[in-house]
Amino acid sequence: MTKLRIYARAFATALSIFRYSSYANFKYGNDDRMATQQFLKSDSGKSFLRLLLAFCSLRDAKAVLAGGDRFEAGKAVGCREMVAYLAFLGGSAAEEDSESAEEGDLAELGHLVP
Repeated sequence: MTKLRIYARAFATALSIFRYSSYANFKYGNDDRMATQQFLKSDSGKSFLRLLLAFCSLRDAKAVLAGGDRFEAGKAVGCREMVAYLAFLGGSAAEEDSESAEEGDLAELGHLVP
């Protein structure tokens, strides 16, 4: 009976994955990317990103103060990943934060940057 319950749970999980996988089948074109990039470079977009990053910092602090709660670290990482993905969708919005590793202490680590 226990194996039957495990298989039923696995089948239900697979079914829910297939049900929600149709949301990933849309195209995000150049017009969408340009509109997102234009928004993120505007004053409102910069404020929006600052608000999201402040929320990510709050999540980081909660994860540290939770004392090993198993879900808080995942929430913090998920926040950071979503902000990074939003910057990726905006095209080159994340390029402003990157800096060259040609001088100083980072010169030795330049080969690690893709």
